[in-house]
Amino acid sequence: MQTIIIQTITGSCHCNAVTFTVPKTLNDVRYCHCTTCRKLSGTSFSVVSLVNLEDFKLTKGEDNLVHYRSSPHKDRAHCKTCFAPIFAQLDTHPDDRRIRLGSLNEEPIVNITGHIWVSQKPDWSVINDDLPQFQEFE
Repeated sequence: MQTIIIQTITGSCHCNAVTFTVPKTLNDVRYCHCTTCRKLSGTSFSVVSLVNLEDFKLTKGEDNLVHYRSSPHKDRAHCKTCFAPIFAQLDTHPDDRRIRLGSLNEEPIVNITGHIWVSQKPDWSVINDDLPQFQEFE
């Protein structure tokens, strides 16, 4: 039997109290234009990826995570010191964690698959690519 070794990269909050690893190759990367991502990032969208729960390894700071329910079906975790978002977990995807690529310390290999929550995109934010656009999360 052949062993498959998955290369990983590190991520962290701003103050490095919370650190984690994820696979270097991220296959489901999307630009998210939802109001929550815009509020949490202070920008017009965030870049997010679903990572399998088994592949997301918290390496430091579990006791520094604060969880809250941001919507009826979503739990968010952030650092209680610097408030940086670490991950979100959707009830509809219990085997995945959604991370923001801005929290990664190294360059991942990405496959960007589209824009989500375009229905909440502000008019002043312009999409200038040919990627698929979804009104909500798909």
